[in-house]
Amino acid sequence: MGMMDCTVILLAGGSGTRLWPLSRRVKPKQVIALDGDESLLQVTAKRLLRHIDPARVVTMTHQDQASLVLEHLGHVAPDLCSHVLSEPVAKNTLPAIAWAVAKIHQDDPDAVVGVFPSDHLIADEREFTEAFNLSVEVAKRGYVTLFGITADSPSVEYGYIQAKSDVAGFDSGRVKAVNRFVEKPDAETAKRYLSEGGYYWNSGMFVFKAAVFLSLLQKYQPQIYGIALQLAQTGSCAGDIKLYEQFPSISIDYGLMEHVNNAVVIPVSMGWSDLGGWGAVYRYLDKDIKGNVTKGETLVVDSDRSIIWNDQEGEMIVAYGIKDLVIVRSQGVTLVCPRDKVAEIGGLTKRVAQRAERLV
Repeated sequence: MGMMDCTVILLAGGSGTRLWPLSRRVKPKQVIALDGDESLLQVTAKRLLRHIDPARVVTMTHQDQASLVLEHLGHVAPDLCSHVLSEPVAKNTLPAIAWAVAKIHQDDPDAVVGVFPSDHLIADEREFTEAFNLSVEVAKRGYVTLFGITADSPSVEYGYIQAKSDVAGFDSGRVKAVNRFVEKPDAETAKRYLSEGGYYWNSGMFVFKAAVFLSLLQKYQPQIYGIALQLAQTGSCAGDIKLYEQFPSISIDYGLMEHVNNAVVIPVSMGWSDLGGWGAVYRYLDKDIKGNVTKGETLVVDSDRSIIWNDQEGEMIVAYGIKDLVIVRSQGVTLVCPRDKVAEIGGLTKRVAQRAERLV
């Protein structure tokens, strides 16, 4: 397998409040090892380095997380550390991607760019590689390409991409034109999407030509376009804070993708999870015979379908006679909640912050 003709932007700036108290502002989800010893960031970087030279990986993070991100990348390949851009203020995904694309385009006007979150799990590397190869070919023809995950359940946790006809010039069914993007649906709507077919989970992975992206940005988000070009010229790693603060806070989906008429989706089934919360962690990780996910020093007796997660050295969690609970002990906080309430944890952190800012 040769190296791909592509430059990659690795998004490593989120805080992952839905995985609180394990993930925090200063120790976000991407630097946590959920399965094994390597962090999600390290696993993602290694996956990409099988196809991309480390000099062609640009990592976007936030200045509060930059030193941790650099430390984790350094263990994978020292070259990764020379292309890290840190945002002085968080402005959602579109400004971060725009800054990185403007910088890449400045060095290589013909660059094809892939955008990948650093905190997702992918079980099937072969499927990922095939989709990645295809996406680069498709992007070279001027399309903005998205990885659409074949939905295997009526999930309410993801946005969906509705696809329409196949795009000519590729194997049947491999590349489809995007009809529309839809927000996270309610349960009834999600069931309808699944039975109708033609809807895919939006994975947040994109591939496009830098020049195509910038011309779309100029058309639909001229303010972001202007600031990104200026930032690319300053060349400063921390970014110019005065300039950066002028960015509106907006996601790539809202700010750009919903306007684009040359977007295509590559349907892919690759054992993907965005690990967006404890529910996703429960589904993805191995369970014992009673359906429990455990981590760290734990003793679990007569208990079913629960998560018991302990990353405090020298401490133990003993769970006896419980069902469908999440118990997480991390960095001085213990969370106990029913498994069917995990979607509300992100909102709960705001209440914790009112009591003790340092704990979020």
